Amino acid sequence: GIQLDEIEQDMIARITMLEAGAEPDRGQQAVVEVILNRMYSDRFPDTVYEVLSQKDNGCSQFVTWKNRNMDAAKPSERVKRNVKAVLDGETHILPFKTMYFSLEKENGHIQCVIGNHVFCNCLLYTSPSPRDRQKSRMPSSA
Repeated sequence: GIQLDEIEQDMIARITMLEAGAEPDRGQQAVVEVILNRMYSDRFPDTVYEVLSQKDNGCSQFVTWKNRNMDAAKPSERVKRNVKAVLDGETHILPFKTMYFSLEKENGHIQCVIGNHVFCNCLLYTSPSPRDRQKSRMPSSA
């Protein structure tokens, strides 16, 4: 699985607060799952920082990472609980191919709508891949 240290877990909590702080629990958890899905994918970077910083065709998925002061983001206790639930493997809201979310659809491959976010699947994803079958969504804490 993915190894996350305390700094990476904190980054996930901060971005979740910025991107989905007002969303329902499932919406916050789904945002965390998108981050992990990207880390699992061969199409995206392997670290939290790189996933949050990456630009895809000139656009950032995590716009608030660059546009707001991450150090000022203070995750609520609810956000922290939702991040922990995902990291502990207690949720499985999205399939591994769901790698985008926005207030509007990112492409024609909508997986679901949760709260104010539309979650979309990667266009070039083949599911399930042998890699997905071997990996669990449960990252190990350092």
